Amino acid sequence: MRRPSWIQRIIAILLIGGLYVFMAWTFANGAENTSPLEVVKNTIGALKKAVGNKAEIRRLILERVDFYEMGHRSMGRNWKNLSEAQRKEYLEVFEEYAEVFNRKSVFESIEFINSVNFKYKERLDGDFSEVDVEATLPDGNRVYFLLRLHVKNNQWKAYDFVIENVSIVGNWRAQFDRIIAKEKFPGLLRRLREKIKELDK
Repeated sequence: MRRPSWIQRIIAILLIGGLYVFMAWTFANGAENTSPLEVVKNTIGALKKAVGNKAEIRRLILERVDFYEMGHRSMGRNWKNLSEAQRKEYLEVFEEYAEVFNRKSVFESIEFINSVNFKYKERLDGDFSEVDVEATLPDGNRVYFLLRLHVKNNQWKAYDFVIENVSIVGNWRAQFDRIIAKEKFPGLLRRLREKIKELDK
């Protein structure tokens, strides 16, 4: 199996090991006394135990990402043109696509989780937060990320992350715009379902 690039590895590690856990459970009962280090350590430990267990990794991903918000923002201006039934169908397909996409990356990257050093800096604005992440790679090079989170059901959940000034949600939105312009909404659903089959092996 071809190993992912360091960028792909870091995306996967951030998604589960760093993306959400920096501020995870801050507003949950009794969580105010849990340090970010403890949360990161516990999450990494859970990931290591979950290697090879698709169901457990899927559970961890679903806990840490707000797929509704991510999917809504990825649809952009096209959202207002969808019926309630179309929105429901799209969000179901998008959630499966995004979960499978990230689960595959986690499977391929978990062995490298101890090879990257992360530093965090946060900015809070009510129920929204941005977290700057500096990742130092084994070769000494540094990569910078911006993580976007908001509070949902009393937990901080991720809905976007920016890598080298490129937003994942913004990138998907541009792709979806092009597909819908050429193939309409059914074409987008078909493309996403085809990608799910390709990734979920």
